[in-house]
Amino acid sequence: MPKWTEHHNPIDDPSLHELREGKELSQRIDRDLSGIQSDLYEMLDNTQMEEYRMPVHHPDGIFDGLAYLEQDAKPLPQHEREDFNERINKLKTQAFYLYPRFYKDEVARFGYAASRGRHVSAEDIRQGLETSIHHIRTELVDPAKTEKLIFDIEELNQKLENYEKEPMYYVFEREAEKLSSELYHEAQELLGWYGSSESVAGLSDSGEASRKRQKKLSDYRKSLENLRALENEMHDADVKAIAQGNLKSLGATLNSLEVREGAPTDLARLENRVGRMVEAKHNGEDIDEDELDELIADLEEFEIRSSAYTIERAINKRAQVLKNIVQQLKLKDLNDIPDAWLEMLRLAERTGDLRSAYSLLGISEVRPGRDVIKKKYRELALKYHTDMNENINREKIQMINAAMQLIKNVWAREDSREKRNGS
Repeated sequence: MPKWTEHHNPIDDPSLHELREGKELSQRIDRDLSGIQSDLYEMLDNTQMEEYRMPVHHPDGIFDGLAYLEQDAKPLPQHEREDFNERINKLKTQAFYLYPRFYKDEVARFGYAASRGRHVSAEDIRQGLETSIHHIRTELVDPAKTEKLIFDIEELNQKLENYEKEPMYYVFEREAEKLSSELYHEAQELLGWYGSSESVAGLSDSGEASRKRQKKLSDYRKSLENLRALENEMHDADVKAIAQGNLKSLGATLNSLEVREGAPTDLARLENRVGRMVEAKHNGEDIDEDELDELIADLEEFEIRSSAYTIERAINKRAQVLKNIVQQLKLKDLNDIPDAWLEMLRLAERTGDLRSAYSLLGISEVRPGRDVIKKKYRELALKYHTDMNENINREKIQMINAAMQLIKNVWAREDSREKRNGS
């Protein structure tokens, strides 16, 4: 046995005791910091649904806990203490974002109570908002973050004042936010249909999907009218001005949706009118100049509406081609009309819109079966065949063949997609 074991037991060495105690302190601080960080991140998480989100407690609890840990870390060696202080300062910076979250819930609770006719005081909330602004100004170093947080808190202060002046503004604001969210998702869904093969069936007046969407739009319009009724009951001029601004924005969004919903169907009606005039001109019939001017005016109005609401580009281009065709009819120049009509068919193919092709084949159904289309094409092919008709209209044959080719292209894509999905 070594001689030093007779005089000294390493287990009883005071330096080892200090080392062990320092390690235990470091582990405890690390554990407590991780717990605070976890709670902080959960309270800051805005992505969770309201019923599953962790309730936001007053930020002072987080700041107090971090201050205690800062004091506890002082006995540690310098490098460990600096590491902990760096983590603590980062958490402090993030904890400042709890102020808007906490007081947002407090202001909402006040607005709910006031809208129900309960006599509640806003003074405690107002003082808390002022204190939080002072704390942010004195403790937060980053100027950009300071400005953003103070702006958010001042907005909450303004909202609290609005609820005090007009208790029903709380109800108005909640319903307006709900309608705004629904309109946004409806717009995303509708825009997602442009370019899909289901766009025609989904957006046509006779489609089941269109009827459901029209019902939704009708419900949105009723919701907007209910909001207008709430706004009419308000008396404070400043709050009424805010409500009117919200109504104007929601009305513009709803108008945009209604235009987008009806754009393909409106364009199909205009296309049918132009097609009938082209057919009449080819047959040598006279066309009323006033009717042509009216059609040009309707197409220009459609262009203005569609461009204002950023409707699918191919639809806008088709409207421009139609207008050019009508202008050629006015000039009694039919030479370029077949090429223009073929261009419109190509534009229609981009969105899977077959109504232009159906119109050329004389089919009025929105979604005719393949057998119906093939039968109608055979009839027209015989009717306009050179052996059956001496005064053959070659442009008409060209457009009929192009229409059938467009339909076959869409069929091929549908068959390919079904084959991929099936395998």
